[in-house]
Amino acid sequence: PTNDRLADARIIRLRDTGSRDVRGHNVAATHQPGEPRHAGVEGSGSVWWSFRAPRGGDLSLTSESTVREVVAVYTGARITNLPPAAVARGADPSGGSGGPPGNESLRRALGFPVQRQQRYLIAVDSLLEGETTGIRLFVDYDEATLDVGSIFPSVGAGERPFLAVTVRNTSRFLPLRVDGFASGVSSLVPVDCPSSFRLDPGRSRRCHVRP
Repeated sequence: PTNDRLADARIIRLRDTGSRDVRGHNVAATHQPGEPRHAGVEGSGSVWWSFRAPRGGDLSLTSESTVREVVAVYTGARITNLPPAAVARGADPSGGSGGPPGNESLRRALGFPVQRQQRYLIAVDSLLEGETTGIRLFVDYDEATLDVGSIFPSVGAGERPFLAVTVRNTSRFLPLRVDGFASGVSSLVPVDCPSSFRLDPGRSRRCHVRP
């Protein structure tokens, strides 16, 4: 495969929130010297993709193949030094019955937060040594972040000053949960909002909090 080596990883380009599916195979793929054992298994031979997040958010990967496979995600640049970011491993090859698995469509889902301009390296390998497969990888990227609007002090008659803040979920697809308010290491007490609440995609909420 043309993306057999880490240096030849195929680039997945997503400029904004969206999805894409990429295809390949690991027929005749190899493992490079010093390459990590993905999910701790020998595998057959890995192929590589890369993704650079334009902004912080969440990345979801779903793979589809005809054998049990491993999807592993790393940061770093050298094959011998790849800090792991996330991994998904197929079920026991015996399927719990003691026999080899039959041909089937296996989907493995993997989701994790990504940082702005960080390059993520995606390896797909077979779970069993000697097995090869066609690969279809579904990639979903979402800018699921909190946008905190202007914060300004306000005070009511006979009350302690409090802060007014607007929080907004910038995602078009994923909900977010707000779990408390803080300024530095100090917690803030919400006045007219619950301490924990959900924000649906594109929605905002204005809250008042006290130091």
